[in-house]
Amino acid sequence: MKQKSLQESRNKKMKSILNKNIQTVLELGSSHTGMVVANLENFQNQNNSRNPPSDSNKIQILGAARLSNNGSFKKGIVSNLESLTASILDVIDEVERQTGLEISEAKCVLPCSDAKFESSTNQVDILQNVVTQNDIFKLNQLQQNNDIKNGLRLIQCISSDYHLDNKAGIFNPIGLSAKKLGHNYFAIYYSENELKNIFRSCEQSGLKISSYISEPIAAAEGSLTIDEKEFGCLSISMGAFVTHVSLYCHRIPIFCKEYLIGSQHITKDLAIGLRTTQAEAERIKKEVAIAYDPFLQNNKDTIKVHLLDQNEARIVSLVEAVKIIQPRVKEILEMIFLDLKKQKLLGSLSKGIVLTGGGVQLGGIITLCEKIFSSHARIGFPMNIVGSIEGLKSPMWCANIGAFYSGNQLFNSDFYETQFQQKSKLKNIGAKIWHRMKEPFLS
Repeated sequence: MKQKSLQESRNKKMKSILNKNIQTVLELGSSHTGMVVANLENFQNQNNSRNPPSDSNKIQILGAARLSNNGSFKKGIVSNLESLTASILDVIDEVERQTGLEISEAKCVLPCSDAKFESSTNQVDILQNVVTQNDIFKLNQLQQNNDIKNGLRLIQCISSDYHLDNKAGIFNPIGLSAKKLGHNYFAIYYSENELKNIFRSCEQSGLKISSYISEPIAAAEGSLTIDEKEFGCLSISMGAFVTHVSLYCHRIPIFCKEYLIGSQHITKDLAIGLRTTQAEAERIKKEVAIAYDPFLQNNKDTIKVHLLDQNEARIVSLVEAVKIIQPRVKEILEMIFLDLKKQKLLGSLSKGIVLTGGGVQLGGIITLCEKIFSSHARIGFPMNIVGSIEGLKSPMWCANIGAFYSGNQLFNSDFYETQFQQKSKLKNIGAKIWHRMKEPFLS
């Protein structure tokens, strides 16, 4: 009887939770798989509104997990389907344990090393000289008709305000008189074959993907204010193997790029320069945690470094370690600076630079960034979150949180939906059970 009452209580709890606006975000990073579950019942996306965000407009975090993917998803390419599936199942297990929810659907944040970005303008004629909902639908259809090109599939489309007869700045055109309706948009295309591989891995984990979001966009959405997106701001997200960049102006991206270099390259530099192991180099990087210090030469601190055979150790100066870290960080930032200069976009940084990702947690990186770009810089943190946020107030979680803000997205799920529905729920549950049964043998 006691067990029955506990089950009934749990069922009531599950129903009450499922009645709320619960969303899940899965992030496939270059070194990790992350997942966040949040309640958006009292949250309204105000990215497209001229009103400032309300203090009560918060995302309630219910659970979060971030685990290693053992190199199964490097630089946007699935290198080991089974290992990636196992990492997704692991984060699902952890988040389900934290929340008591059954996770079956999620938005998926993807790195964009295999992506193509395109800025364009669409325009339609207004037949009755008064804009209707049908005209907006026709405008959106122009984007969807361009869903597939050269083996790439449209995963996200972010539009700016509308323009009527080439006059911009209109947020709700319905009922207004005009001959032509248009808007500027930023489209992101991803390799169709890689999407199939990712979908297959998620499907084997019993997880349905509701939409895909590019990581540079998610990182920016999770850390930039409305003013920063409106007047011009650069988002730099430095991950383990990849650095994502997006430049916002007039609330949409006008430039996106991914650089196949990240914080793990700093670790490798330390391992080579100090003649030690990768694990020891990673420890030293976190212990030193300095990217730039103008008064470095006066520092007399030392650190102990275990050499390759682990039985020997030597003492090196802090100056020596920082002199290895700084050139790599400087190289990454200068690559971005030169690309923006080439595109003549440096004048669009009126609101400066926001740094996110695990790789930006180095002292002096703001000073170094400001020195290179001659612009204000700050570290970005996830905005407007409450609830189970222990550990989430960190720049490495911006992309996960930013995916909840990505309301301006276009995703054609028909391509995947039919395949997913053919798989029974029993098979999905079986995948989780089999994963848990074989864990002891693998360990």
